Amino acid sequence: MNNKLTQMKKLNIIIFLFLSLNIFAQNVGNEKNKQIDTEFFIPIEKSNLYTRIVGNSEKPIIITLHGGPGAFNVDHEFFRNIFENDYLMVYFDQRGSGKSDEWKDKSMLTTDQFVKDLDVVVDYIRAKYPNKKINLLGSSWGGTFGF
Repeated sequence: MNNKLTQMKKLNIIIFLFLSLNIFAQNVGNEKNKQIDTEFFIPIEKSNLYTRIVGNSEKPIIITLHGGPGAFNVDHEFFRNIFENDYLMVYFDQRGSGKSDEWKDKSMLTTDQFVKDLDVVVDYIRAKYPNKKINLLGSSWGGTFGF
């Protein structure tokens, strides 16, 4: 009787471990399915903004605001291992920067215009991913710009 009970306990432990590993494997697979990496252009007044979205499509959104003005967005390299599993990261190159349309008319490179552009980006992302919280994360000029 004791031997049967011991064998039953061992069998239960093995079944429990198997089921646990199976559930863990499904969750890991599901996390990978939620990860996206896509790029496109968002149309703004007299231009287009290069945008890349990387991360977990089921998590809150962080829109990054890079330094500059006139620089380009390298934040993906810094934030890849920090945020992209737990957030949906939106990296965009501001007007006249990076992969966004080149801008020779300097009269459109004002703080007011950058803020209008950001409003368009936020509205575009909000329409694409409704009911998601949107956060801003700025570095250098991007911090001032976001404020």
